Amino acid sequence: MMEWLYDVKELKLDGESKFDYKERTKDVKHPIVEKLFREYGPKYSKRAEEKGTKGGYTRILKKGPRRGDAAEMVILQLI
Repeated sequence: MMEWLYDVKELKLDGESKFDYKERTKDVKHPIVEKLFREYGPKYSKRAEEKGTKGGYTRILKKGPRRGDAAEMVILQLI
């Protein structure tokens, strides 16, 4: 799965020094994957318990073919 996700760096907070930013992000190797499992995983687990469902966490909106190579484009939303 990780080959399909871009590794976007953690954003620097307003007023945060370079040293503080490095200290805060020193143990974060793959921010997107870590955020999925640390923040969104528990959130959707709680949602599943409350609603009694085992799925329905994503919405896919088709945008049509991309100009240039005609690859199908979608917007994937976590709901």
